[in-house]
Amino acid sequence: MKRYILFSLFLLTICGCESQIINHTNYYQYCIRLGLTSWIRPSEAVPVIIDQLFKSGISYNSISIGDLIMLNDSAEVVLTVGFISQGKLYGFIYTGGHYDYLNQHHRDFIINKENYTHKEYVHSFNKNKESFFMDQVQLPVDRIFLLKETCYWFQIEPDGTDGQISKEVALKILREDVLYYLKDVLKASK
Repeated sequence: MKRYILFSLFLLTICGCESQIINHTNYYQYCIRLGLTSWIRPSEAVPVIIDQLFKSGISYNSISIGDLIMLNDSAEVVLTVGFISQGKLYGFIYTGGHYDYLNQHHRDFIINKENYTHKEYVHSFNKNKESFFMDQVQLPVDRIFLLKETCYWFQIEPDGTDGQISKEVALKILREDVLYYLKDVLKASK
């Protein structure tokens, strides 16, 4: 009987380790050092963002792509995917490009809203309406949601098989982040 209990505990321990759920809070733990790393490109992310908006109850006719919006009197930004909820315009900016190394601190902008800035596609106008590039602009955290390609990576093992963070897992993590941003918007619309 004692052997049976010990064997059962051993099996539960092994099964518990293998069934760890990979999500947006822990996926950097599954990074492999060998093999190929790739990222979810903007062209792959846009359909996922739109699908998640639709699954969250946002109607297709209120979803748009590539909206140019004014942030303040002198700065504008292009939303990768925009949507209207409760008469307000919201949007996602999915920035392309990535670091050549993986670091979980690349996701710090999601939680630390003090450094919630965007450096790409931002223009500013002077009094003569001449455009010039502006290094960065503070985004309104309650309406514009930032997603960065560098956070949505997947890996392929040296033998050509998917790593634990496969493309499907990376897309799932992107969906989780979209839902994370939408939680307050959806709460307000109920």
